[in-house]
Amino acid sequence: MNSYLTVITQAETYDLTTLTTAKEELGITSAEQDNKLTRWIHEASEIVADYCGRVFALERVKETFLLDQPTEGGLRLSRYPVSLVHTLTVDGAELAITDWLADELGGIVFRLSGNTRAQWGGKKVEVEYSAGFDLLDGLPRAIERATLSLLRYRNSASSRDPAIRSESLSGVYDVSYWVGSIPGGTSSSMPPEVGDLLEAHRDRSASIA
Repeated sequence: MNSYLTVITQAETYDLTTLTTAKEELGITSAEQDNKLTRWIHEASEIVADYCGRVFALERVKETFLLDQPTEGGLRLSRYPVSLVHTLTVDGAELAITDWLADELGGIVFRLSGNTRAQWGGKKVEVEYSAGFDLLDGLPRAIERATLSLLRYRNSASSRDPAIRSESLSGVYDVSYWVGSIPGGTSSSMPPEVGDLLEAHRDRSASIA
C-alpha cells in the first residue's frame, strides 16, 4: 500500500523556537547577530525535523492511499497529531463520520461497520485533514529544548573546533571528539542528549494491528 501527500494549506513557519528564546538561551542581548541567529534557527529546526522524520508545523493536507487489496487495521497518516479530519472518501464516495474512527494523537484512521472495526476496501482512499502542532504554543517542550541545544552547539562551534565534543582539565588537558557527524552537520546522528530529547518524537514505523 502506497500513500501520497499534498499540502493544501502551508504553515507560515517551520521554526521550532523563536529568536527571542534563542537569544535568551545564548545570553545575547544585542540585535547585531539577529540575522545569523535567524538562519541558525531555520537550520537547527530543519535538522530536528529531518532527524525525527516529521513535519511538526500545523498544516492542512490531503493524503491518498492506493490499496492493492482489502486492508485490515488502520491507515497510518503521515502527519500527526491530527486536529481535524475534513473529509474521507473511498473511490470518490465520501464516508459518513459514523463510518470511520480517528486516533488523533497517533494519526491512525480506522474503518467502521457499526461499532466494529472493518476492512478498508476499494482502490483509493483519500483523507483530507489538518495535523501538526500550532507553533509554538502546542509544540512539546522537548522538541524546542533539542532545537535550542543544537543552537548552543552551533554557537560554541563558531568559536572553536566544531569536532570537539568535550574538554576538561583532568590530567592537565583532555579532549574528546564527535565521531561521525558534528552538530550542524547533515548526518542523522545527534549529540546523545539531543537524541534523548527527540527519541519519543521520531516517526513511528511499527505496523498497526
